Amino acid sequence: MDDFIDSYLLQGVSNDASGFTAVCQLPLTMVVNIGINVFCFFCAIGGCFSIERLGRKAMLFGVSCLMVVLLVLVCILTALYGDGSNPAASYANLAMIYLFSGAYAFAFNPLTFVYPMACYAFGFLNQYTTPIAINNIGWKYYALNAAWDVAICAIIWFWFVETKGLALDEVDEVFDGAVHTDGVHW
Repeated sequence: MDDFIDSYLLQGVSNDASGFTAVCQLPLTMVVNIGINVFCFFCAIGGCFSIERLGRKAMLFGVSCLMVVLLVLVCILTALYGDGSNPAASYANLAMIYLFSGAYAFAFNPLTFVYPMACYAFGFLNQYTTPIAINNIGWKYYALNAAWDVAICAIIWFWFVETKGLALDEVDEVFDGAVHTDGVHW
């Protein structure tokens, strides 16, 4: 579950939405790319300040569910209007990609340092297979990723533990089942 898929399609969608010739599309593409990065930066900052208030598990689960919905909308819009025949649908697709990227940045960017990287091993594979998959199966790759995201939601719901408000000793007890600081005096 990551945002490699939306960054790959972003250029094509912004070009379809503009309706400009190829020469005029480069500045628009640059503005769209800069805009999404600035938007994601502020979403990630907001996520950093929301970790303790929302809780890690709730934040990951809620954002993962939102990402499923947004990815399904991107899949539908790309399947129906991916050829650029409807500029309004292309703009809507671009908005869904922005929101998907923002949601990812809100939860997964700040929580990468909280949960072990082993939880995100699929991202490494996804980074290298996305361009090939989109070229070969197109919008169906978004449906495949949405299905994967549903599985991730289930994994988060059933197996991730909440560590909100716990001290390090209490977190250690949650994961190991034993307190390792008995007898330690300061």
